[in-house]
Amino acid sequence: MQQITLDEAYYNRAVANYFLGNFYEALKDCNESLQINSNNTKTLIARGIVYSALGVIEDAINNYNRALKINPNSYHAYFNRGVAYSMRGDENKAISDYSRALQINLYKVDAYYNRGNSRYALGDKHGAIADYNIALEINPDKADAYYNRGEIRYELGDKFNGIEDFKKAAEIYKHKRQEIDYQDAIEKIKSFYQSERREEDRENKNEINFHQNYVSYSFDVLVQHQDMWEQLLKDLKSNIKCSWQIVSRKNKKFIRIKFYGTDEKCLILSQKLAEYKESRLKNIKSDFDTHINNEATQTESLIDNTAQESDKVGDNNYSVQFERDNCDSWLDCGYMNDIINPYEVY
Repeated sequence: MQQITLDEAYYNRAVANYFLGNFYEALKDCNESLQINSNNTKTLIARGIVYSALGVIEDAINNYNRALKINPNSYHAYFNRGVAYSMRGDENKAISDYSRALQINLYKVDAYYNRGNSRYALGDKHGAIADYNIALEINPDKADAYYNRGEIRYELGDKFNGIEDFKKAAEIYKHKRQEIDYQDAIEKIKSFYQSERREEDRENKNEINFHQNYVSYSFDVLVQHQDMWEQLLKDLKSNIKCSWQIVSRKNKKFIRIKFYGTDEKCLILSQKLAEYKESRLKNIKSDFDTHINNEATQTESLIDNTAQESDKVGDNNYSVQFERDNCDSWLDCGYMNDIINPYEVY
């Protein structure tokens, strides 16, 4: 594998810090990387993502603007700026950026999906359906697009096709063993049938029923070695009696899981997964620390705006996408914001 440069090491450590929730450390690393190479578009995009996590949306947009001045054909800059505009409530500009991103790469399902969400937010239900249609043509297994399209179709009075979309979403969720999403779609179908005073299909009567005091959690786990991940799951399964599932594999090393059970059991599982995730990220961060310490000078530049922005930290329920690193990196990821059930950004 090609040796990474110092600015790339700072970039990678910034992303590791971001995933650990150390947003100010991530910001510092981005700044260090940009001091070495101010024209690194992926670092500018990464810093924009960090600013978004801190709730400093204008600074995020400014970083995407800088990236686009350097590379006017950056899909990731347009896509993430679109997300930032959505966070700011400016859905029209978000739609414009998703459209520009799609001019660069016509086959990006996530951009169609996000643009559909923005159109829905503006009340353009037919436009949203059109985007979900294209997303599903590219990826017929995108269950969330079926789910959202079903919701809108039902709202528009196309109840039959709305229910059919929910059935398709449920079928995909079930096939992927996404029990919680599957159950949600089934409950939606039931509610639609009930609203029409129609009796629920027999096959749906025996579906998974969660106890009312059960809760569900989402978690993202960094996996460096598949055998480590499999061993972790074996340990958890043998020690904790609650259900869990792999929801999706975003790339080779990140896996999102959902699990459900009583508050107490889920808390235990959540803590164990948090410990595992933190240990893996710290190992990666340590690798980058070693690389940086070997090559960096003794003097480190101060981060002037970190303290100034300390009161601007906010929650972020929007997706991000990092540019793929040239060094076989694990950084190409991103979850889409869902108009029905937004995933947390991690």
